[in-house]
Amino acid sequence: YTYDMYLVHGDSIEVFLKKERGKVHVVIQMGEDEPVYQGNDMAPSSFAVNIKETGNYTVKISGQKAKGHNSISRQEGIQ
Repeated sequence: YTYDMYLVHGDSIEVFLKKERGKVHVVIQMGEDEPVYQGNDMAPSSFAVNIKETGNYTVKISGQKAKGHNSISRQEGIQ
């Protein structure tokens, strides 16, 4: 799955992974820049990634023989 979202400095991306089996990988990246987050073969988890630069971000969740659920949401920063 791939999610595209516009984020501003101070926002965060909330990620919830409920993996039942298999391998799950997560990459959060702005354009072709280095990923702001990368996780491989992740355990079930819930976490936030703080955004330091305004722009268009892509969240990519991929898996191998994976089963489970995920949720991605934007949390607005304090203005």
